[in-house]
Amino acid sequence: MNITQKTIAKKLGVSVSLVSRALSGNAFKIGASPKTIKRIIKEAKKLNYKPNPAALSLRGYPSMSIGILVKNFDDPYLGLIIETIYKEAIKRAMTVSLAGIPKNKTELNLLLRQNHNAIIICGSNVCGSWTKKVVDSGVKSLQIGYDKDIPGLNRVFIDEEKALNLILKHLLQIGHTKFLFVGIKDFSHIRRYKILKSRILSLCNTSIKLAKIEFPNNYNQIPEQLKKSIKKNTPFTAIISGDDLAAIESLHFLRKKNIAIPDKISITGFDNIAFASKTSPPLTTVGINFKQMVKYALSFLTKSPYSEEGIKISFPPNLFIRKSTSAPLEKNTKKKEKKNESYYQRKQKRNRTPCC
Repeated sequence: MNITQKTIAKKLGVSVSLVSRALSGNAFKIGASPKTIKRIIKEAKKLNYKPNPAALSLRGYPSMSIGILVKNFDDPYLGLIIETIYKEAIKRAMTVSLAGIPKNKTELNLLLRQNHNAIIICGSNVCGSWTKKVVDSGVKSLQIGYDKDIPGLNRVFIDEEKALNLILKHLLQIGHTKFLFVGIKDFSHIRRYKILKSRILSLCNTSIKLAKIEFPNNYNQIPEQLKKSIKKNTPFTAIISGDDLAAIESLHFLRKKNIAIPDKISITGFDNIAFASKTSPPLTTVGINFKQMVKYALSFLTKSPYSEEGIKISFPPNLFIRKSTSAPLEKNTKKKEKKNESYYQRKQKRNRTPCC
């Protein structure tokens, strides 16, 4: 049901004009009682009333049009970002339109003719000559993701170095030292592998090993590459994935092979997409507060002055520890053996004197 000011007025037995004035903050000017104003605002919140951006614009309220350009509509991570942008934009009485990344002059011209107040680019490694033309046209632009620097283009992103450090620290703490990186031929996955490799090298610990599968072109080919790594006897007790989808593909493959997760192999993801917590077992992963990032992006686009260089803001990640990770099997076995020792056996070990 579409909730309008008329719906609220009918429910409370007041006029539509009074509801309109109360919600716009002008009811006190006609002598409406604070009690009535409070009642109208409370009812609007209860019914989840959302103002119509087009109607607000006609009444003289400032309206802002935002164009969202999406790298890949099938990507569940970008789907979460788009959904959050839409919800937050509606709260601010902004109009939102969706489109893919411009692939030619015709698509670029069509985008520029729409006269958006701002453009949000969702996805990494998509910028090109078209981006410079958008920025040069005077449209305030912001990218959510990593890319090459373009003057005037602002950027917000997850701090990937911190994110991968959280995953690595967690796995090392529970006893893993042999890792396999699983991903696809994607800009983000390749960058994450390089960050992880650099981080492990900086630890100067030769017992920590990192291997990787041969990166395939798509997620469906991950099981085949994982199978090759297992056949080569690549030593690993934990899989670190380029993102949650790569982790889920690995998880499904290993379960089909009757390899127990996490008893034999632990798996981690990256992004914390909606169904990362619904897998069996639930996936340990890293992610950010989407709402916080999107709120910042929209506030930045509406309030911040133009910057010739473009402003870059990284957001701290959170680690979500779930049941896809645990100590390696040998560590668990030793712990169980120690736990099963009787008090008398432990006492004997303590009191044992060395032979002469």
